[in-house]
Amino acid sequence: MNIEISRSYSEKVNMGNYQTFDSFCSAKCEVDEKEADQKSKELYEFCKEQVKKEIKEHREEVEKPKEEYQGLVIEKELNFKDVKLNESN
Repeated sequence: MNIEISRSYSEKVNMGNYQTFDSFCSAKCEVDEKEADQKSKELYEFCKEQVKKEIKEHREEVEKPKEEYQGLVIEKELNFKDVKLNESN
C-alpha cells in the first residue's frame, strides 16, 4: 500500500538591527508503507538542509560590505592587498 508523506521545516532567525528572516521548506512524496519511516526522516532532513542553506545565503548577502554614494547603496568587495598600515619609525 502506498502512502503520501509530507514534511516541512521552518526557521526564523534574528539578523540584527531588529530584523528577522523567515525561511520555510515543504516536501512530499508517495512511498510504500514499509519505507514510510525512513523516507519521512529523509524528507525532514532535506527540508532542514534547504532552510539552513537559504539562511546562510541570506546572511552572506546581508553582511556584504556596502558603500553609500549620493544616497545610493553600492555593494563592493573589500580588497586589503593594497592597504598600507601607518608604520612608526
